[in-house]
Amino acid sequence: MFFLKALFVRLQEWIAPCVSLWALWHLAVGQWLWLAPFLAWAPMWLINQWRVRKANVAFLDDREMLSLTPALAGVGLVLISGERNLLLWWTLAGLFVLLLNTVVMSKLSRGVREQSGESRDLSSMTFRNDRGEAVLANDARLLMFVHSGWNPHSVMQLRDLEAFLTANTSVAPNCVALIFADQIPTHLQSITQLKALGVNIWCDDGDNAIKLGLWLRGASVLRKGVRNALRPAMAILQPEASAPLLWLVASTDRLPPSASQHQARILALLDI
Repeated sequence: MFFLKALFVRLQEWIAPCVSLWALWHLAVGQWLWLAPFLAWAPMWLINQWRVRKANVAFLDDREMLSLTPALAGVGLVLISGERNLLLWWTLAGLFVLLLNTVVMSKLSRGVREQSGESRDLSSMTFRNDRGEAVLANDARLLMFVHSGWNPHSVMQLRDLEAFLTANTSVAPNCVALIFADQIPTHLQSITQLKALGVNIWCDDGDNAIKLGLWLRGASVLRKGVRNALRPAMAILQPEASAPLLWLVASTDRLPPSASQHQARILALLDI
């Protein structure tokens, strides 16, 4: 399943821009109906690129309407025109790929190797910081388990956390910890900025994440140097309590727990 998801990522990264450029070429020579496949394919990679670099647009949109709306418009355009040729099939293929990604491919199914997990002992678990030193989960109060450094929704989650900390200065950044899979991404500007604020950046070798039911082995087999990921989750720990005060686990990588979305609960549980 994870191999298929990684293959699907490649489909969006390579096939979508190629079809989009092909459609643009047809538009340039006056075949205006090729706007239909362009609307069905281009948003898949354009919006993801925008998400990675800047935007938090539609961060909590489980239907992906930002991409789906132009795709549906393209399908409607070609159906109204009455075309029943390659133009129609490429447009329908783009819509199918988009729906497959939205409904199926972004779901974080556990698979036969993953257990449901138990968060009761989270506070006593040990992780590794960016210097390779062992750290106790209880060294932080707000823990955010990040899917990966390459997922656009994870990048938006980090950007959202930065906005949350900037807006709520009563929350000390050093009480927050971001936890990745078996290695900490080094290419993300968001991580650098959060680290500069004082946020802890940790990773897990798998043992704790497996106990928590968050470990996604082989989640990115086609990406060099990044073979594992985590199910997005958020926890709030109380120093004198073993079980988390708050434990939220996402079912899809498109909707990781957002600090802004749960702002009221976070502030209340942190006694702020």
